[in-house]
Amino acid sequence: MSMKKYMVAAALILPCSILKINAQVSGSANPEMGNAQYSAAKSNPASAARFSGDNSNDSTVTVSVKGLLNLIPDTYVATFNILQTAETAEMTEQLMRDRINKFKAKLAGSGVDVKDMHVDMISFVPKYDIQTENRLFSKTYNEIPAGFEMQKNLNIRYHKAEQLDDFVTLAAQAEIYDLVKVDCFHSNMETFKDSLRARCLAELKGKLKSYEALNLKLDTLRKTIGEEFNTISPASRYYSYQAFSRASTKAFRKNGSQNNVNETEKTISRYYMPLALESFDMTINPVILEPVIQLTLQVSVKYHLRSLSRYYLITPVGESKKLILK
Repeated sequence: MSMKKYMVAAALILPCSILKINAQVSGSANPEMGNAQYSAAKSNPASAARFSGDNSNDSTVTVSVKGLLNLIPDTYVATFNILQTAETAEMTEQLMRDRINKFKAKLAGSGVDVKDMHVDMISFVPKYDIQTENRLFSKTYNEIPAGFEMQKNLNIRYHKAEQLDDFVTLAAQAEIYDLVKVDCFHSNMETFKDSLRARCLAELKGKLKSYEALNLKLDTLRKTIGEEFNTISPASRYYSYQAFSRASTKAFRKNGSQNNVNETEKTISRYYMPLALESFDMTINPVILEPVIQLTLQVSVKYHLRSLSRYYLITPVGESKKLILK
């Protein structure tokens, strides 16, 4: 058997299987439960085979490793939106300033440094109302100035996740109720990326060594290496669902008809769902209790199989015979 066919055949007989892991416990956020109106996307695509041959031309063999690192943030930035309206521009600015100063004073009293607060001007526009003008044969609707509207954002930097509860309470005392978002960061992100890369390369090296038992001489082939890094923030991993049990409507049916039923508004529940572990070959810090920054890395090595030259001899009678060169 030629070197090319041998390597592709060996690659195809490697056991590649995808296991579906079912949790031993299940909450309401389960798409298979009949009482859940489930709107969340799947947390992970199906795991791909980590060893594959290119069936289009049988010219390459690819070996890859996927790694995941769960990283607890050490810095957060919360953004609160403040909306203020008033009849005059001066009054709008004064009321806005009073609310922000009150909020900042309460934040400073709770231990937040002034350097960790920043006010971002968003908009300042006039507001209009509609005035009806009655004429002899018609009505005219005219826009007239009705005041001004100002929006500002207050960004707050902090380092402990539990501080946000206090910020929301203090904001409400200053008549600020809109928490726009919370961004998460880590000051040593590059260091953890290097750690994830080192673990993935070690995993890849061990995987390649295990293939030597199949007599695959991958290290003798021309190869190319690729990496794909991704950073997933906690904010992008929140999903929602509605869990409820519908009442039977048989009691309302009379003479084969059904009366209208006025349904009550159902509560929308939201939850954090990190990337699942089954799509990765290795995971650093797999057990988490709070939303985390997730770093993923896929390292792939593509081996290019050598093309073998074939020689044929044409006989005087026009027949072709394959030559085997030793």
